[in-house]
Amino acid sequence: MLQLAQQNGKVFSRTVCLLTTMLFLSLFLKAQTMEKDSTQAPPPIQKNQKGKTVLFPAFSYAPETSVALGIAGMHFYKSSANAKLSQVNCNLLYTFNNQFINEAGLLHYTKENNYLLKATIGINKYPENFYGVGNKTNETTTEQVTYNSFKSEFAFLKKIKKDIYIGARYNYANYYHITSDKKVNSCLDTVTGNSGSINSGLGIAFIFDSRDNYTNTTKGWLLALDGTWNNLCFGADHNYFAMNADLRKFKQLHSGAVLALQGVLNIKEGAVPFTQLSYLGGSNMMRGFYAGRYRDKNLLAFQAEYRRKLIGKWGCVLFAGAGKVSNEIEELNLHELQHSLGFGFRRSITKNNKVNLRIDVGYGNGNSNFYINIAEAF
Repeated sequence: MLQLAQQNGKVFSRTVCLLTTMLFLSLFLKAQTMEKDSTQAPPPIQKNQKGKTVLFPAFSYAPETSVALGIAGMHFYKSSANAKLSQVNCNLLYTFNNQFINEAGLLHYTKENNYLLKATIGINKYPENFYGVGNKTNETTTEQVTYNSFKSEFAFLKKIKKDIYIGARYNYANYYHITSDKKVNSCLDTVTGNSGSINSGLGIAFIFDSRDNYTNTTKGWLLALDGTWNNLCFGADHNYFAMNADLRKFKQLHSGAVLALQGVLNIKEGAVPFTQLSYLGGSNMMRGFYAGRYRDKNLLAFQAEYRRKLIGKWGCVLFAGAGKVSNEIEELNLHELQHSLGFGFRRSITKNNKVNLRIDVGYGNGNSNFYINIAEAF
């Protein structure tokens, strides 16, 4: 009992310290942004602006999914003339890796931007490669793990100052029918949640968002923080705490190009199921690596992207990233970082909302990965 109390106190103190630090940082960033943008005229407001729906056959490619085909839809709207842009999106996909990906999301700003509602829901069947846990896993231990999942997240936040929101969040996920193609000496046998898991947790969320356009940002800041307690009393199978921090800065250069920067910190303590471990790789962070190539409880990662328009609806990007995962928070440092870099092309597919078709090639540890997707990586 004494050891458990010490662990809980340790988690609580770290959480308070991190959230307090990020809060003061966001207020400082907001002051800086307001000072720099005070001479710029606000964009014109269309009082009778109607919603815009974009529905199209979906085609994407990633190492995790191979070719994916299906239907994707986005609906953009404003709840009032001076409200931020809200969005509903939905993807129904089948991949050549025999995966089913059915996901929907909502980002809704109420009138005058007084409240923000975020929600995601997904029902998936997802075979994926599992390399084990740690920052130095070997590809020779790779196995294919297949599972079904139902995932959902909800957050309701109130504006406390311009661009600053704070509120509550809830997540629920059920992973079941977990199998491996490796019958003996499987890495899956050694991890928490290898026969399935239910995650259910309550937490808090904080957002500072001064971006001019969240689908294709050219200037502004984003700081998103959340801390969630998954506990048996909420219906979870395991007790663990998760904190996520996402800091982004976008700056338009004199040449008209955009420099985008991002830093991500994930901290998790307790009995974390392997499906909930932090991971590097994928189409959004460290694009040179397969999603989940390195995974563990904690993660620290950075990336930068240079975005430039070429001609007509076409543009290009250069990107680079570095990061690591660890079992202990004390091991999150700048030693033994994994590195990734790459380039890509963009083509605008909507006029008013600046949504791009994204084509990226990433390199990491001598391997290359190719992605076709919708919207920017961050």
